[in-house]
Amino acid sequence: MRLNAPKKLMDHNAPHNNARLVKMMELLPDGGTPEDLPENLRPTSGFKNTYCRLWWKRPATTITRNLSTPSSSRCIHPKAPRPLTTREGARIQCLPDDYQFFGSRTDRNLQIGNAVPTFFSNALAKSILENFKADKLI
Repeated sequence: MRLNAPKKLMDHNAPHNNARLVKMMELLPDGGTPEDLPENLRPTSGFKNTYCRLWWKRPATTITRNLSTPSSSRCIHPKAPRPLTTREGARIQCLPDDYQFFGSRTDRNLQIGNAVPTFFSNALAKSILENFKADKLI
């Protein structure tokens, strides 16, 4: 739990998945892809970044609106046999734990997928400001 985090996290519940998908997620190693699965459990179609587990000790890949849909993005939790929760996606985007989202799960995930991580936004703004100052534009 983060320092000063609320006692109860909102939007921290994973979607339910069918037994076959749960088995796939259980067998995937850290950073694993469908190629790491037994032949009978590999998906029959999909892009290379689908049905993939995130790495525990590496930065997360881009968070999209499909952050809870293994068939659409690399979004399987690095340790647990489940996709990311809405709250975990928000944390990856550097949003505070007390930030509230509104609408359906799909709407909330879209808000997170469309967000720019706040740490990146701050760094970008500082860089632009420094360049403006260096060029005496402000």
